Amino acid sequence: MIFLLASIGATFQIDSCEYNAKEDLWHIKVHASDKDADLAAEYIEYQKKKMTESNIALIFGNLLLEMDEYAKAERYFDTILNSSNPNNEEIACIFFNFGRTHRLKGEFDRVINYYHRAYDLHINARPERLASAGKTLNGLGVVYSELWRQMKAEECFLQAMELYKISIPKNHVDVAGTLINLGTIDCDRKHFKQALSKYQEAKKICDNSLPPGHPNRALPRVNLGNVHLATGNYESALQEYESALKLQEASLPADHADIARTLHNLAIVHTHRGNMIEAKKYLKRAKEIADRTLSLKHSVRTLIDKTEAVCVDKA
Repeated sequence: MIFLLASIGATFQIDSCEYNAKEDLWHIKVHASDKDADLAAEYIEYQKKKMTESNIALIFGNLLLEMDEYAKAERYFDTILNSSNPNNEEIACIFFNFGRTHRLKGEFDRVINYYHRAYDLHINARPERLASAGKTLNGLGVVYSELWRQMKAEECFLQAMELYKISIPKNHVDVAGTLINLGTIDCDRKHFKQALSKYQEAKKICDNSLPPGHPNRALPRVNLGNVHLATGNYESALQEYESALKLQEASLPADHADIARTLHNLAIVHTHRGNMIEAKKYLKRAKEIADRTLSLKHSVRTLIDKTEAVCVDKA
């Protein structure tokens, strides 16, 4: 994970992030890095803008989540909630992030509870915080989608889009995220043309709104790869996944779940193309990440285990 001190334009690589209960302090160890310096310059400007729009105390919790440090993130947000007298909006954001931590651990009942609490605080505020309410609905839709409650998920995504229409620009990255989620429902229903259209629109938004080194630029590429994979267009799927992996490896921690997922997707493509040596190479890398960092309940681990069984059968 690359971390930026925006005030001086410096770039650092995060080595570790630990909480010391005795001192009641978070210790973040970093080292100076010139990796991807050209990309970092644009990323710094993007993060400067985000920091002016965000609560600084919550940014570090989000950083822990992006590093897949779920337990540390949960402890951090719990500390903020119980020791810093947060306001109504901050409490809603903390509930939302509690939901994120439990989703990533596969604890879906707790996720739904926290997302509903966050949504209620946002929508009942005066004035209403419509963009934040929409983002919470999008998160709730993701949970229902992972529980295979697709109609409920679609309802949440569509409601989120309605709130976005009256609260944020149509080229906002949150719009792209919900377009991707709606496209995934289309893909699950085998409505591949509709899915492709949504993913392409999301890719355009991300490429125009995010700096070149931002990891979220990989999301529409992964999903475009999924459509091409599902329709048997393996060469295009391979190109999209390789493009996504390059972005992820340049901007995410080496053991991030998104990298494991893309490595797994590349293994699937190579399996379909009959290239079992490459398939096993990518699958091995994905499994190593899963074994080091992912919980037994994590969806990526389940996918990897299923694909490993297929590769063994074809060996």
